[in-house]
Amino acid sequence: ERVASEVETRTLAELPAEDATLSAYDVLWWHCEEPPAPDAISETHAAAIQSYLADGGGLILSAHALTTVSALGIDPIAPDAVGADEPEHPTGYLPKALHREHPVFEGLHDRHVSVAGPGRVLPYARYEGVLPENGDVLASAHYGADEDYRGKVLIEWRVGAGAVLGFGGPFCPADDA
Repeated sequence: ERVASEVETRTLAELPAEDATLSAYDVLWWHCEEPPAPDAISETHAAAIQSYLADGGGLILSAHALTTVSALGIDPIAPDAVGADEPEHPTGYLPKALHREHPVFEGLHDRHVSVAGPGRVLPYARYEGVLPENGDVLASAHYGADEDYRGKVLIEWRVGAGAVLGFGGPFCPADDA
């Protein structure tokens, strides 16, 4: 079991475009509460992230950052539903039976994996009317006892020797979940 001994917070703009070497990092995590600007990712940064993934790096895209899968060259099909919810009940992920043993669900035994309590505004980027071309859907959304199979919110991609996890649903600690 690995636990991060050090976390370094940087914005994408802080990564030098002429030398965007990412190999010093075990995992990159990009979280956006608002949709990123269309020009948020330069071709140089996208190429650096592609190289990082090809060499075995890991990338987490959460909330609206999931909308960047096309710009990053991960998948030509981006989520088609982007916005924010304010659910009245605990909300989270409904793992597909096929992927229930995936490491992301390790130690979680309930059918509904609640990760956010009610009363919060939760940004989302999910696949509803389309599916990712290159990714595996690991989970749909749940809102209280309601299961939303249209809202595909947890996706995994393999890029070279690396992996990308996209959490397009709620991504915050639950107070009462």
